[in-house]
Amino acid sequence: MTWAVSVTACPVTDGLGAAEAAHAHSVYGFALESMGRPAQARLQFDAALQFARSCRDLVCQSKVLSRLASLRAGDGQMAQARDAFEQALALAQQAGDADAQ
Repeated sequence: MTWAVSVTACPVTDGLGAAEAAHAHSVYGFALESMGRPAQARLQFDAALQFARSCRDLVCQSKVLSRLASLRAGDGQMAQARDAFEQALALAQQAGDADAQ
């Protein structure tokens, strides 16, 4: 069975606010990552990051950047992974998110 993943046309997030859409894409990305679909997960995390930035949700941005960093590390892109982890940590500190620090 093949699952189509579309970020641009997503009936699940249509009509949601940016924060809710960010969370929905993040959860979907995590599920795809857990199923061994890193490329599709990355698309969802990218969409989640866009929505999180649009509503200035620092905690969500931090968590999504951390997941993207993990995917990059898994692909051997260590410099990009480090940069994303550093951005995630800075946002977590700015937001006061002790769990992410």
